[in-house]
Amino acid sequence: MNLAEYELRMISYRLKRLNKSREIHEQAWANNQIKAKKKLGKKEVPYFKKFNEFFDMEKQEKAILGKEEEVPKFVNP
Repeated sequence: MNLAEYELRMISYRLKRLNKSREIHEQAWANNQIKAKKKLGKKEVPYFKKFNEFFDMEKQEKAILGKEEEVPKFVNP
């Protein structure tokens, strides 16, 4: 392995570590969001009542696969 290859591998390693660091920070942010509360009168209630309100897996899958919900363009009255 020559010096140029070594430098390229080191850059790749640093970028991989950066991605891992981002994942850790995203997890910390998600943990904070899921514990979020809002005031309802005098008591505090969870902001998200169900996990699907926080993260809708089906919606994300449809967006990735390019599937949209079928809504008729023309509705007959």
